[in-house]
Amino acid sequence: MKQASTSRGASGIRILIHAGRVWARVVRVAGSRSNLALESNEYTATARDGLIGAEQGAEGFVCWTRRGELSLTNRSGQTEAVLMAGQRAWARPSLPVTPGPFVPSASVLEIRSTGPVLPLVRMPDGRVAAGFLAEDVEVNQVFGSLTEAGRGQRWLVEVPGGTEGAYTLVLSGAAAGPFTVRVSTRYAGFPVYRQEIKGDVRPGERLYSRITLGVKGEDPRTARVVETRVDPLRVWDGAEPAVVVTSW
Repeated sequence: MKQASTSRGASGIRILIHAGRVWARVVRVAGSRSNLALESNEYTATARDGLIGAEQGAEGFVCWTRRGELSLTNRSGQTEAVLMAGQRAWARPSLPVTPGPFVPSASVLEIRSTGPVLPLVRMPDGRVAAGFLAEDVEVNQVFGSLTEAGRGQRWLVEVPGGTEGAYTLVLSGAAAGPFTVRVSTRYAGFPVYRQEIKGDVRPGERLYSRITLGVKGEDPRTARVVETRVDPLRVWDGAEPAVVVTSW
């Protein structure tokens, strides 16, 4: 995000984007009609729940959603489009708005876990992460990532995989019992690698693994993942640097 102005109204938070990009997680509060609105001078993208974003540039206003519904209106209050999960829209004055797919990266690293473990993925730069630290603590600092909590102790973390290097997978034990983790990578929607990891965990225990990706190409948005190596799970011993998590 290069430049934005933020205000809090009676019904939620409004962010006016002068230039650059905003990536945000919106949490629905029971009994509340609050929302998050990402705005330019011409358009407003509004959501009550999910993972959304918007960008204002020289060529117009672009908005997207990875999870949840996003409504795009013009400055007259007329609805230009309603985006569903996985869609984006490019809005320019006097031109029609046509939703299309939102693809932040051609290569993807996906983690699916079942059982009493919550997955968190730290990116190779060590500065940002996406996933879960506890059942009520969701982290999403990675642009274009997807984090979902399903029913029956099912968790999903999907992050862009176009950057070469070691991604750190951290599994936090929510209860005692067996678990299964499926690690997979894809390029342009086609599978590249898949591995299933099984184990047992205790409440409060943390396990971790290094997932090293080899890619072909210099642009992370288009680079092709060609190699995946998953290290065995180890107990988190405190020697690893902590994941810094902030919320606002």
